[in-house]
Amino acid sequence: MRRLRQWFTKREASEPKLISNYGKNATVLVVDDSRTALVSLNKLLRKLDFQCLTATNARDGIEMAKSLLPDLILMDVVMPEINGFQATRLLRNLPETAHIPIIIISGNKMQTEEFWGEKMGANGFLPKPLDPHNFLELVAELLKTEKRAVS
Repeated sequence: MRRLRQWFTKREASEPKLISNYGKNATVLVVDDSRTALVSLNKLLRKLDFQCLTATNARDGIEMAKSLLPDLILMDVVMPEINGFQATRLLRNLPETAHIPIIIISGNKMQTEEFWGEKMGANGFLPKPLDPHNFLELVAELLKTEKRAVS
């Protein structure tokens, strides 16, 4: 009985929890050409109480960001036509989207991708698959910073 109680306690402690209530009011736009990635990210974000919007290419992602103004954008790197770095740079140069935090997500964990993401204006980099704890930690930091800047 004691072991069972310890197992549940450890499991509850390791479950990702929302930091403040960012997920309750935050909308995340996920831009990724992989349907599998979109489904898994959508599932994770909804589980964490975020509203999720998805775009299957960078052009659609840019248009959605301009019209819907999400609180956060998760941007894949490798996409056809316009890659995630180019899309990030374009979003940073548009007055209506320049303030939106962008996290580069990539299955490739190379430091060069993190470097170029930062150089193009991304606010963070996370490897795929997303670790819920790391994601929430970064999102809490970015949205808190964003809310302070807007106030």
